[in-house]
Amino acid sequence: QAPGFVKYNSGRNIVGQIFTKNSNGTWGWVCNLKDGSLSGTWQLQPGEYRVVYRPKNLNSAAYTLEKDFRINSNKTVSLKL
Repeated sequence: QAPGFVKYNSGRNIVGQIFTKNSNGTWGWVCNLKDGSLSGTWQLQPGEYRVVYRPKNLNSAAYTLEKDFRINSNKTVSLKL
């Protein structure tokens, strides 16, 4: 299948990672978001994904947020983080 895209935007500098849902229900690491970024775009294979992120200036895990999304072939998903 053809890949799709995820595009993200944030009102503040963030750090985070993207994970993919494996067939056994576990989550596998895919990539890191660009450190301190406000926006970015990634090309991903179709499937279920999760982005885990927090504001760069807040070091506690208590500020960590998650957002699930699905990538479909030849489509772009836009996320507001």
